[in-house]
Amino acid sequence: MSQIFINRGVRSGGRLLMLGIIFCCLPVIAEAQLVFNNRPAVWPSIAVRKSFGDHWKIKAEHSTRVRFMPCRIDESYLQLAGEYQISYNISVEMNYRFSEVFDPETRFTPAHRISFEADYQSHVRRWGIAVHPAVQTVMSRESQMKDRDAAWAFRPKFTVDYNVSKSSLEPYVSLEFYMGRRSGEPFSLYKYRLSAGLSGDLSQKIKLSGYLRQQGGFFTTALPSYSILGLDLLYKL
Repeated sequence: MSQIFINRGVRSGGRLLMLGIIFCCLPVIAEAQLVFNNRPAVWPSIAVRKSFGDHWKIKAEHSTRVRFMPCRIDESYLQLAGEYQISYNISVEMNYRFSEVFDPETRFTPAHRISFEADYQSHVRRWGIAVHPAVQTVMSRESQMKDRDAAWAFRPKFTVDYNVSKSSLEPYVSLEFYMGRRSGEPFSLYKYRLSAGLSGDLSQKIKLSGYLRQQGGFFTTALPSYSILGLDLLYKL
């Protein structure tokens, strides 16, 4: 009997968490610029991940991002990450990214990014809810920062997914915000990412995820927006 009450409490808590996230995000979404100087883009990535015991994982990831209008490489990066699983639904991660950012005047400029991230997951039947806060620092030439990320930024991300019965398919939607102080601007909420995608296992070792993403700024930042087609391939060693 006590187990029944516990399960009901967990489900009610998950529903309240989902409603709370949606309610808190509504005023922020209203200020977002869905389309401003919009540019289509393609973001493919390939990653390799290795698990060590029940707690540790390391991952290496590469991506070359292409944008159109005009067509050119926007950014290429290599990222290394280490993750520690604290419990079945809580994990922490640290990663380092080296990227080459393209600019028509300076061509490719190197940038270094270090981020500290956490992940909390809760499930209500087949529904999953995840909260993923991250803090990052980007080290690059100051001229490269004006249309990109702040030197320091806080990135909360919220994800809702659904586990399709008798399959590995998981459709999902996510919303991520960027908060920080960009060059010449006060600390503010300056960018968002709204995504809808589908992930699934091609085999025991290969996972594929495809998504559509709209990225842009807010009325106070006037960042160009991107309509992104993404494809992520993960190989598990």
